[in-house]
Amino acid sequence: MIKTRHKTVSKIVFIGSSKGGYSALNFAMNYKNAFAVVASPQYLLGNYLNCDIMKEQIIDIVGKVTDEKIEFLNNRLRNIIKERGKKNKPIIYIHYSDSEHTYFEHITFLLDDLKDAGITVFEDVHHYKEHGDLYKYYPRYLVDVVNKLIDDKNFSELK
Repeated sequence: MIKTRHKTVSKIVFIGSSKGGYSALNFAMNYKNAFAVVASPQYLLGNYLNCDIMKEQIIDIVGKVTDEKIEFLNNRLRNIIKERGKKNKPIIYIHYSDSEHTYFEHITFLLDDLKDAGITVFEDVHHYKEHGDLYKYYPRYLVDVVNKLIDDKNFSELK
């Protein structure tokens, strides 16, 4: 149970795609009754941020960019999964394409680490080529999963 100021919450669902997927996974690892419904999340944060387009953001986060800081960011969520995720065992629903760059650069590593931590993972795999095309598929998947979680009479027993 998760206690808030006003009541106890028995379940919590974090949702996000791409960078938001990283964030949803990050938060889900902190709670025993958590679910995450994510799409094509970036996982190796240092690699993702260490490019010309994200130059300002990575400097805001780490200051001077070094290999050590990139490695720290790459391992941040990995370490959280190994420590808190392994203990709390959130349930992860993940939508992705096995034919776009995010799969090869992030998702394969994420799936390995989630499974190594004993975290239950449900995969929704598609074959589109562009990361941006997730908007065509993820909304329907998100609605379906959230409806399933709401309607499941054994929702609390899924944990």
